[in-house]
Amino acid sequence: MEDLALTLDGGFLLGGTSTSGISGDKSEASKGGKDYWLVRVTGTGEKVWDKTFGGSSDEELRALGSTNTSSGNFFVAGTSSSGKSGDKSQASQGGKDYWMLKINDTGKKLFDKSFGGSQDEELRSALMTKEGGYMLSGSSASSISGDKSQGSQGGKDYWLVKTTDKGEKEWDQRWGGSGTEELRTVLQTKDGGYVLGGRSDSGVSGDRTQPSQGSTDYWLVKVIPLTTSMVAAREETVTEEPVKETASTLLKAYPNPFKEQVKVSFTLPQTQPAEVKVYDNQGREISTLFKGQAQANQTYQVEWQAIQNGAGMYLLQLQTPTKRYQQKLFLAK
Repeated sequence: MEDLALTLDGGFLLGGTSTSGISGDKSEASKGGKDYWLVRVTGTGEKVWDKTFGGSSDEELRALGSTNTSSGNFFVAGTSSSGKSGDKSQASQGGKDYWMLKINDTGKKLFDKSFGGSQDEELRSALMTKEGGYMLSGSSASSISGDKSQGSQGGKDYWLVKTTDKGEKEWDQRWGGSGTEELRTVLQTKDGGYVLGGRSDSGVSGDRTQPSQGSTDYWLVKVIPLTTSMVAAREETVTEEPVKETASTLLKAYPNPFKEQVKVSFTLPQTQPAEVKVYDNQGREISTLFKGQAQANQTYQVEWQAIQNGAGMYLLQLQTPTKRYQQKLFLAK
C-alpha cells in the first residue's frame, strides 16, 4: 500500500500497485503488467469493493485523496508507462508519464489525465489545491517536450503540474540543479504557494543556491503563489537561452555567487538602445540596472545592490532591439 484516504462514512480507501489477476481479495483481472489497485473498507476493515485501473504496460500508484465534497469522490495518481489502452485514454508522451484519475464513491472512473515529456517522469505526490484543482508533483528527466514547458537543469528535476478540477493543465514548473533532484512531497502553504521537499546531489547550479554537503542532501524549495499570468510572463521573459559570448559581445557578473552586491559589465558591437534588468525566478522584474543608448565597443559597468533581496536564483538580462543575453545570478546569505 502506498497511500490511503478517509471516506465519508468513516471508512478508508487504500491504494497501491498490484501485478495479480483475479485471486484472493482481487476481483478484477490485470490490465497488463502492474496496475493501480484500490480497496475500499469500512471503519472496522471490512472490504466494500476493490477496483483495478491500468493500461497495457506498468502503472505504479503513489498518491490518492478525497475531494472533500459531499459527492465522496477521490483522486488517484502515480506513474504510467502505458500508451492509450485499458483505462488510459491518452497516448504516452515518451517513457513514463504522470497519470491521474478521478473516481466516484463506488470506484467508477470519472476521467483520467496523463502528463509528461519525451523522457521519464515519476510522480510522488498529489494534492487537491485550495482552488479546487490538483497539484501533481514528482521528478522529470525531460527537456522541453510534451507537457514540459521548461528545459532540464541536469539529470532529473523537481516537476510540478497544476490542473483544474477537470484535470486540464493550467501550468507546469521545474526546479533543479546540474545533478539529480528527486521530489518526494509537496504541501500548499497558507499564502497559496508551495513547499517542495526531496533530495538533491547538485552543487550550486540552476536553482540550487547552496553547495552540496556530501553525496545527497535534503533540498527544500519554497515557491511563492503562482498564477497563469505570472507563469506566462516567465515563459516569455525568462526563456533559457545560452549566452553567446564573442570578443565584442559580453555580459559578465562578478562575484557570482554573491552576498550583497554584484558588479555587472557588458559590451555591444554596435551603438544601440540597451536595457540591463534583474528578474526573480518567477519572471518578475526586480531592478533596472541600465537603460539608454549604449555606444559601440564601450564597456559599461553597473552594480546591483541586493541587500534587501532574499537568497536564491535571479536572472540577469541584457536586452537590445534584436538580441537578448542572459546569465543566472546566485544570491547567498
